[in-house]
Amino acid sequence: MARDYWPRPLLHFAPPQGFMNDPNGLVYHRGRYHLFYQHNPYAPVWGHMSWGHAVGHGLLDWEDRPVALPEQPDYMVFSGSAVVDRDNTAGFGADALVAVYTAHYRDDREAQGLAYSLDGGERWTFYEGNPVLVDGERPHVRDPQVFWYEPGGYWVMAVARADDRQVAFYASDDLKRWELLSTFGPAGCWREAPHWECPALLELPVDGSDRTHWLLKVDVDGGAPTGGSGAQYFTGYFDGVRFVPDDPSETVRWVEAGPDFYAAQAFNHMPDGRRVWLGWMNNWRYANALPTYPWRGMLTIPRALSMVEVEGRHHLVQRPCRECYARMQPVEAPQTGRSFPLPEAGLLRLRMRTGGPWHVRFFTGTTPGVVVGYDAENRRLFLDRRAAGRTDFSPDFPGRFEALLPPEVPEELDLEILFDRYSLEVFAPQARLVLSALVFPAPGDCAAVIHDEGGTIREALLCGYADASASAG
Repeated sequence: MARDYWPRPLLHFAPPQGFMNDPNGLVYHRGRYHLFYQHNPYAPVWGHMSWGHAVGHGLLDWEDRPVALPEQPDYMVFSGSAVVDRDNTAGFGADALVAVYTAHYRDDREAQGLAYSLDGGERWTFYEGNPVLVDGERPHVRDPQVFWYEPGGYWVMAVARADDRQVAFYASDDLKRWELLSTFGPAGCWREAPHWECPALLELPVDGSDRTHWLLKVDVDGGAPTGGSGAQYFTGYFDGVRFVPDDPSETVRWVEAGPDFYAAQAFNHMPDGRRVWLGWMNNWRYANALPTYPWRGMLTIPRALSMVEVEGRHHLVQRPCRECYARMQPVEAPQTGRSFPLPEAGLLRLRMRTGGPWHVRFFTGTTPGVVVGYDAENRRLFLDRRAAGRTDFSPDFPGRFEALLPPEVPEELDLEILFDRYSLEVFAPQARLVLSALVFPAPGDCAAVIHDEGGTIREALLCGYADASASAG
């Protein structure tokens, strides 16, 4: 039976066919960005996990490349990271690209392995000495994040002890021999979480200062407040050996207030020093059931990361990367109460006061669409996709998702709602909030309307995406 072809998103990366989940090995090398990802090249469902590959000279335009790290006879190639070994510490060659990944064996054991490329990421060789890290006491240790720790002059690995709900930190001089430094956890969301996965330890700039602070992001494959999988974070200090959190161990903080964000990873070796990450825009509750074909799965927009300090406490701030803003062209200033056509991808900017309610309906036409709005009485931003296009493929997909505004946010707030063919991402940087959600509009539902019940929207500007990415075919 023939299935309808779904074109890929414009702003967001998706594979040409098959299934994708976690971004892997995000790295800048020799003038190109490399985007690897968990990929089943054979079918649009999870399985046969390998590293798919795309390259680009920027963060929005991607050229599909052949599978980089294919499934091996005795294991699948699970998530990991990639680094540039400029000084040839591993002995593979100066300036080699080295991928550090989890080997998931047929008997369900896991270990960490290496692969390397000497031609800029086109051809890869699995290291003959694999695996390089085996935890004999724990079968499920996965998703290594590796970076060069300059103060100590060694490589650091953060890896999830999935069943223990811990992150283990290791050090190495050569990427081959690893020494355990310390562990972190259980903490935050762990009793409700079957596993911890995909750690990311990042030193981030603090807005308005010349200081930095450390963030440890850890994903949970169940127990998130929006249902199913999600990402939590901890702030603190990393001294090259251990991560010391700012908050008590029972404190839970979430990266996202939306349902579709997981396994985020930041680019290594960015030329301008920015910290930018991409997340998998999906949820394990319905990841294998999405209606798209012949591909299934997509990534978020690349997001610039920083922190802000409020009353002595550090908070994560996420914004669309500056390359995204550079592609946006103003279309019109929509009037409230009047329907207006949406570009296929773009950005709606709103300046609002927090004293009254409002809402915007996206992707309207034959259905009521997705509602993004503000509940002034309860001081909550919300996103409701219960009546938007295709929702029948999973009972877990429809839902309303909310985020409480912090008490110290200014009376006037700027919002940016980024939309694409199958997604909405709501950014409120002043409130340190993001809501990301997939949506599958009915054919022809491509209008929007702003309803300003409280008379609190001061400005509205609609922008359209000026160019289609290489992954939009």
